[in-house]
Amino acid sequence: MIELCALWLVIGGMLGALTHAAALIPVRWRGGGWHSAGRLMGIGTLAGLAGGWSGMLTFGRAFGSSTAIWCAILALVFVPMLADQVARRRANRSSAAADA
Repeated sequence: MIELCALWLVIGGMLGALTHAAALIPVRWRGGGWHSAGRLMGIGTLAGLAGGWSGMLTFGRAFGSSTAIWCAILALVFVPMLADQVARRRANRSSAAADA
């Protein structure tokens, strides 16, 4: 089981690094340099581990790794988009509060 956990962590981290290399990150994260890469690798790693465990418990050991890949991909697409939307809303609210 330790080997599978390590595999899922590596899968998620590699997908996060690939996402950073492809520049599939929000505009607000682009100036961060390695900070944005670390964020994406962290998101991918956590999503890969969670997806691997949920896939193994739901579908069995044979499908844990494929579920880890898909969960990491979905998290790497949607979590940065949601984080960017939350940051934009906070900026709009703070600017509206400053104007009032």
